[in-house]
Amino acid sequence: LQIEGDSVFCEGDSLVLSVAGEAIAAGYQMAWEFENQSDIQTNITIGSPGSVILNGIYNGCATADTLEVVEILLPVVGGPFDLVGCEGDTLSLDAFLTDASYLWAQNGSVDPSISVWAPGQYSVEVEKDGCFNYFDYEVEFLEIPVFELQEADPLCEGESLTLNIGVTADRYQWSNGSSGPSTVVNYPGGNLTASAFNQNCA
Repeated sequence: LQIEGDSVFCEGDSLVLSVAGEAIAAGYQMAWEFENQSDIQTNITIGSPGSVILNGIYNGCATADTLEVVEILLPVVGGPFDLVGCEGDTLSLDAFLTDASYLWAQNGSVDPSISVWAPGQYSVEVEKDGCFNYFDYEVEFLEIPVFELQEADPLCEGESLTLNIGVTADRYQWSNGSSGPSTVVNYPGGNLTASAFNQNCA
Protein backbone atom coordinates (compact mmCIF):
# COMPACT_ATOMS: atom_id res chain seq x y z
CA LEU A 1 0.00 0.00 0.00
CA GLN A 2 1.53 3.30 -1.07
CA ILE A 3 0.61 6.98 -1.34
CA GLU A 4 1.41 8.58 -4.68
CA GLY A 5 1.88 12.31 -5.22
CA ASP A 6 4.07 15.23 -4.21
CA SER A 7 4.66 15.96 -0.55
CA VAL A 8 5.37 19.69 -1.00
CA PHE A 9 3.09 22.49 -2.16
CA CYS A 10 3.25 26.28 -2.27
CA GLU A 11 1.23 28.55 -0.01
CA GLY A 12 -2.20 29.11 -1.49
CA ASP A 13 -2.06 25.96 -3.62
CA SER A 14 -3.09 22.38 -2.94
CA LEU A 15 -1.96 18.93 -4.01
CA VAL A 16 -3.71 15.70 -4.91
CA LEU A 17 -2.61 12.43 -3.35
CA SER A 18 -3.72 9.10 -4.72
CA VAL A 19 -3.52 5.40 -3.93
CA ALA A 20 -0.93 3.48 -5.89
CA GLY A 21 -2.57 1.53 -8.70
CA GLU A 22 -1.34 -1.84 -7.47
CA ALA A 23 -3.34 -1.48 -4.25
CA ILE A 24 -6.49 -0.59 -6.16
CA ALA A 25 -6.03 -3.54 -8.50
CA ALA A 26 -5.45 -5.89 -5.56
CA GLY A 27 -8.76 -4.85 -4.00
CA TYR A 28 -7.56 -3.18 -0.80
CA GLN A 29 -10.18 -1.61 1.45
CA MET A 30 -8.78 1.89 2.03
CA ALA A 31 -9.44 5.05 4.00
CA TRP A 32 -7.50 8.31 4.29
CA GLU A 33 -6.84 10.05 7.60
CA PHE A 34 -5.95 13.75 7.68
CA GLU A 35 -6.68 16.40 10.34
CA ASN A 36 -8.98 14.00 12.22
CA GLN A 37 -11.05 13.40 9.11
CA SER A 38 -11.57 10.23 7.14
CA ASP A 39 -12.16 9.79 3.42
CA ILE A 40 -12.62 6.58 1.48
CA GLN A 41 -11.94 8.06 -1.97
CA THR A 42 -8.98 6.87 -4.02
CA ASN A 43 -7.78 10.48 -4.32
CA ILE A 44 -7.60 13.21 -1.70
CA THR A 45 -6.90 16.94 -2.08
CA ILE A 46 -4.64 18.50 0.57
CA GLY A 47 -4.46 22.26 1.18
CA SER A 48 -2.59 22.43 4.48
CA PRO A 49 0.54 20.82 5.93
CA GLY A 50 0.48 17.78 8.18
CA SER A 51 0.58 14.00 8.29
CA VAL A 52 -1.54 12.11 5.78
CA ILE A 53 -2.23 8.46 6.56
CA LEU A 54 -3.59 5.90 4.13
CA ASN A 55 -5.01 2.88 5.93
CA GLY A 56 -5.68 -0.35 4.08
CA ILE A 57 -7.01 -3.83 4.76
CA TYR A 58 -6.23 -6.76 2.50
CA ASN A 59 -7.19 -10.34 3.26
CA GLY A 60 -7.96 -9.32 6.82
CA CYS A 61 -4.54 -7.75 7.40
CA ALA A 62 -4.16 -4.05 8.17
CA THR A 63 -1.43 -1.90 6.69
CA ALA A 64 -0.79 1.82 6.29
CA ASP A 65 1.38 4.41 4.56
CA THR A 66 2.15 7.88 5.92
CA LEU A 67 3.23 11.02 4.07
CA GLU A 68 4.34 14.29 5.68
CA VAL A 69 2.96 17.16 3.63
CA VAL A 70 4.94 20.40 3.74
CA GLU A 71 3.72 23.87 2.77
CA ILE A 72 6.32 26.33 1.42
CA LEU A 73 5.55 29.99 2.06
CA LEU A 74 5.51 32.31 -0.92
CA PRO A 75 8.53 34.62 -1.25
CA VAL A 76 7.90 38.11 0.12
CA VAL A 77 10.00 41.18 -0.64
CA GLY A 78 10.03 44.28 1.49
CA GLY A 79 9.30 47.11 -0.94
CA PRO A 80 8.66 50.06 -0.91
CA PHE A 81 6.20 49.62 -3.77
CA ASP A 82 5.13 53.25 -4.25
CA LEU A 83 8.03 55.48 -5.23
CA VAL A 84 8.11 59.16 -6.08
CA GLY A 85 11.05 60.95 -7.66
CA CYS A 86 11.75 64.25 -9.29
CA GLU A 87 11.74 64.88 -13.00
CA GLY A 88 15.14 63.83 -14.36
CA ASP A 89 15.90 61.46 -11.48
CA THR A 90 16.62 57.74 -11.69
CA LEU A 91 15.02 55.44 -9.12
CA SER A 92 16.04 51.93 -8.09
CA LEU A 93 13.37 49.24 -7.67
CA ASP A 94 14.68 46.58 -5.30
CA ALA A 95 13.15 43.09 -4.95
CA PHE A 96 16.16 41.42 -3.32
CA LEU A 97 15.49 38.25 -1.34
CA THR A 98 18.15 35.75 -0.30
CA ASP A 99 18.40 32.69 -2.60
CA ALA A 100 15.63 33.94 -4.90
CA SER A 101 15.48 34.44 -8.66
CA TYR A 102 13.77 37.28 -10.52
CA LEU A 103 12.17 38.23 -13.81
CA TRP A 104 11.12 41.83 -14.51
CA ALA A 105 8.24 42.11 -16.96
CA GLN A 106 9.28 45.41 -18.52
CA ASN A 107 12.79 44.58 -19.70
CA GLY A 108 13.34 40.89 -19.00
CA SER A 109 16.02 41.60 -16.42
CA VAL A 110 16.87 38.76 -14.03
CA ASP A 111 18.63 41.06 -11.54
CA PRO A 112 17.11 41.70 -8.09
CA SER A 113 16.87 45.43 -8.82
CA ILE A 114 16.40 47.66 -11.85
CA SER A 115 16.82 51.40 -12.46
CA VAL A 116 13.89 53.36 -13.91
CA TRP A 117 13.47 56.93 -15.10
CA ALA A 118 9.94 56.87 -16.49
CA PRO A 119 6.64 56.79 -14.58
CA GLY A 120 4.38 53.77 -14.62
CA GLN A 121 3.87 50.32 -13.13
CA TYR A 122 6.76 47.86 -13.01
CA SER A 123 6.22 44.16 -12.24
CA VAL A 124 8.59 41.46 -11.05
CA GLU A 125 8.20 37.71 -10.63
CA VAL A 126 10.12 36.32 -7.66
CA GLU A 127 10.82 32.59 -7.29
CA LYS A 128 12.21 30.83 -4.24
CA ASP A 129 12.15 27.12 -3.39
CA GLY A 130 9.97 26.47 -6.42
CA CYS A 131 7.25 28.92 -5.37
CA PHE A 132 6.41 32.13 -7.25
CA ASN A 133 5.06 35.48 -6.13
CA TYR A 134 4.45 38.70 -8.04
CA PHE A 135 4.97 42.33 -7.03
CA ASP A 136 4.00 45.63 -8.64
CA TYR A 137 5.85 48.91 -8.17
CA GLU A 138 4.09 52.21 -8.87
CA VAL A 139 6.54 54.92 -9.94
CA GLU A 140 5.79 58.63 -10.24
CA PHE A 141 8.10 61.47 -11.24
CA LEU A 142 7.06 64.98 -10.19
CA GLU A 143 7.55 67.98 -12.44
CA ILE A 144 10.08 70.50 -11.18
CA PRO A 145 8.57 73.99 -11.02
CA VAL A 146 10.45 76.27 -13.43
CA PHE A 147 10.26 80.07 -13.18
CA GLU A 148 12.37 83.18 -13.47
CA LEU A 149 11.99 86.32 -11.39
CA GLN A 150 12.07 89.46 -13.51
CA GLU A 151 14.23 92.36 -12.49
CA ALA A 152 12.03 95.19 -11.19
CA ASP A 153 12.45 98.94 -11.56
CA PRO A 154 13.88 100.82 -8.55
CA LEU A 155 11.35 101.80 -5.90
CA CYS A 156 10.75 105.31 -4.78
CA GLU A 157 10.41 106.13 -1.11
CA GLY A 158 7.04 104.96 0.17
CA GLU A 159 6.42 102.60 -2.75
CA SER A 160 6.02 98.82 -2.67
CA LEU A 161 5.97 96.11 -5.28
CA THR A 162 4.38 92.66 -5.44
CA LEU A 163 6.52 89.93 -6.95
CA ASN A 164 4.91 86.73 -8.24
CA ILE A 165 6.63 83.42 -8.82
CA GLY A 166 4.05 82.67 -11.51
CA VAL A 167 4.09 78.87 -11.31
CA THR A 168 1.86 76.37 -9.49
CA ALA A 169 3.63 74.41 -6.76
CA ASP A 170 3.00 72.68 -3.43
CA ARG A 171 5.23 75.00 -1.46
CA TYR A 172 7.06 78.31 -1.87
CA GLN A 173 9.96 79.90 -0.06
CA TRP A 174 11.27 83.47 -0.40
CA SER A 175 14.53 84.75 1.00
CA ASN A 176 12.58 87.37 2.98
CA GLY A 177 10.67 84.62 4.82
CA SER A 178 7.46 84.70 2.79
CA SER A 179 5.95 81.32 1.95
CA GLY A 180 3.30 82.12 -0.65
CA PRO A 181 3.36 82.37 -4.45
CA SER A 182 3.92 86.12 -4.16
CA THR A 183 5.59 88.56 -1.78
CA VAL A 184 5.48 92.32 -1.20
CA VAL A 185 8.73 94.29 -1.43
CA ASN A 186 8.86 97.68 0.25
CA TYR A 187 11.21 100.57 -0.36
CA PRO A 188 14.20 100.49 -0.60
CA GLY A 189 13.86 96.97 -2.03
CA GLY A 190 16.81 94.61 -2.28
CA ASN A 191 17.84 91.31 -3.79
CA LEU A 192 15.35 88.48 -3.36
CA THR A 193 15.55 84.83 -4.23
CA ALA A 194 12.70 82.32 -4.32
CA SER A 195 12.13 78.58 -4.59
CA ALA A 196 9.08 76.58 -5.59
CA PHE A 197 8.63 72.92 -4.61
CA ASN A 198 6.52 70.01 -5.74
CA GLN A 199 6.92 67.92 -2.59
CA ASN A 200 10.74 67.93 -2.40
CA CYS A 201 11.34 68.66 -6.07
CA ALA A 202 12.69 72.11 -6.86
